Amino acid sequence: MKMFVVALVIACCVGMASPQDLKITLVVFSGVPDPQWKITPKSSYYRQIRNLYTTAKNWNDTYFPEQIPALLGYRGFLVKEAGSRSTESLILGPNTTQLQKLLLRSMPVRIKLRPRFKAAISHAISDPEVLPTKITDFKERIVKRVPPSWEEATTTWNNINATKNNNCYNYANDKMTSGRRTAQPGKGSGEVWGTTAAQITKNGVKEAAERDGLEVVPAGAGGGIPNIPRRSRYHLVALVVAPALDYHWYRLDSNGLWSHKPGRSRITNEEYHAYDEYDDLTIQDPREAANPPGWNYVFVCFMKTDKNTVNIA
Repeated sequence: MKMFVVALVIACCVGMASPQDLKITLVVFSGVPDPQWKITPKSSYYRQIRNLYTTAKNWNDTYFPEQIPALLGYRGFLVKEAGSRSTESLILGPNTTQLQKLLLRSMPVRIKLRPRFKAAISHAISDPEVLPTKITDFKERIVKRVPPSWEEATTTWNNINATKNNNCYNYANDKMTSGRRTAQPGKGSGEVWGTTAAQITKNGVKEAAERDGLEVVPAGAGGGIPNIPRRSRYHLVALVVAPALDYHWYRLDSNGLWSHKPGRSRITNEEYHAYDEYDDLTIQDPREAANPPGWNYVFVCFMKTDKNTVNIA
C-alpha cells in the first residue's frame, strides 16, 4: 500500500499529462464526406498510434493539410489532437507506413467501407506511390487576407440564423459556429470557461481567448490603435469587460472603423448613446465607445486573430 502511495505521489509531482483523444479523418473521397472517428485512450491501438504519431512529429514526418495531393482515391490521414491549438497533421508517405496501417485498423466497424476500397487503401499504404504535395516555402501556407468587410457583414451576419446563433465573440473572430449555443472564450480549446460572476474578470476572459489562439497586441505609437499589416493573416479585435457581469468584443473592419454584435442582436458600427439610443457616431476607438448606464465596460486589451486557425466553439 505504501509503495502505491509513493508511486502516486511521484506521478503527480512529475506532472503526468492526461491523454488526449485523437480525431482521425481518412482522406479518400471527393464529393462524399470523408470518414471521421475518434481514438480515445481506451481504444485498442491508442498507445501505439500515439507513440508513432509523436515520433513522426519529432522527425518532421508529418505534413500540413495544404499538402494533400490533388488526386482521386487515398490521400492520407488527417490527425487532430483534442484541445490543441495546432491544425490537423497530414500523415502520408513511406516514413509513416506503420502509423497509417494502424490508423486504418482503428476505423470503427460502424463506418461501412467496401472491402475492395479498404484493400486498395491498404495497398497504397504498403506500396506508397502517393506523396504529399511539396511546399517550397513555409510562408506559402499562411493565408494572407484583408480585414473583414463591414459591407459584406451587413448581409452575412444580419440574417436570422446568424443573429440568434452567434454572439460578439463569433463576430469579432469573423467565424460562425453551428448549433444553438454561442461561442465562449476557452471553450474551443477544450478548457471550458464558465459564466459565473467570479470568472468574468479582465484576466479570466483574456486568458481564455489566448487559449483559443488569439494573441495580445500592444497599443500603437503614442498609445494609438495597433497597426496590423493589411495583407497579414490576422485582423484586430478589442476586448472590454464589465467585471462580474459581462464581456464584449469589437473588431476593426477594412474601412478603418470598428463594429460589434451585442449578443444575439444585429451587428452595428455605432456607439451606444447615454440615453439608451444609438446615435450616428461610428466607432473610431473601442476604448472610447460609450457604455450603457450601470454596466461600466472596461477596456482590457487589443488582440489579433486569424479566422483560419482560431479555435472557437
